[in-house]
Amino acid sequence: MKKRTIFLSLLFVGLFLFGGCGASDLGQLESGAPENDSEIEYLAEGVPERKIIYSVDLSVYTRDLEESIETLKSNVNADEWFDYENIRDTQASFKIRIKSERLDQFVQSIDDSFDVTFYSKTGNDISLEYLDTTNRIAALEAQYDRLIDLYEDASLNEMITINERLGEIETELLALEGTLNTFDSLVDYSEVDVTIYQSRASSKSPFINRLFTSFGNGVNAVIVFFDFLLIVLATILPFILILVPTGYGIYFLIKKRKHKKEKKEPKS
Repeated sequence: MKKRTIFLSLLFVGLFLFGGCGASDLGQLESGAPENDSEIEYLAEGVPERKIIYSVDLSVYTRDLEESIETLKSNVNADEWFDYENIRDTQASFKIRIKSERLDQFVQSIDDSFDVTFYSKTGNDISLEYLDTTNRIAALEAQYDRLIDLYEDASLNEMITINERLGEIETELLALEGTLNTFDSLVDYSEVDVTIYQSRASSKSPFINRLFTSFGNGVNAVIVFFDFLLIVLATILPFILILVPTGYGIYFLIKKRKHKKEKKEPKS
């Protein structure tokens, strides 16, 4: 009797413990909570750092082109640079690399110094590409270290295979690290395109500025058209000098022969 009572007591306790554990597991599944905190840390570490490439496009008007160019260059720091510049009589274009951390400050300095008629700022998020490149580098470096460890106990044929793979990995790593360096440079230094137009009647009014811009563009279009026309004429002129006299000579000979033939024929 005592054995039976003890057995039932143990069975009851086991069922109670099993039921409690099952309820606990069910609660975790229903709530969607992970089994441990390590997964939370992994997910948090997997979030990529924001990597954004900014580019700015500016158009400004000025009455003194040379003075404006000097003002623009004075706003560029020693650790920043010009990728491109094209200076003409009434217009100058620049592509400048400005530190991203002071991009807004540089744009504000332009707005304070010039009559800005056009402004555009865009951002290209490369965070996922940057993270993917970083992960690929880490994976290749781990594979490289593993192959180095295997090289010590490898046979001659295996050594040849390992050396070939190590060379491939080094080439891939150089390319990926170059891509990563390019990303870093583009993120750290924003691209700013500035075009300065010289106008005798520079104005704060956007309409007046557009009006003078349209007039200037029309004049440039007329000049380009006549340049093209003169080039076409210069190209076909040698052919005209040769073909016209030749054609006239052939026409004259045909006409002369026809005239002689008409003289030889008897009149009816």
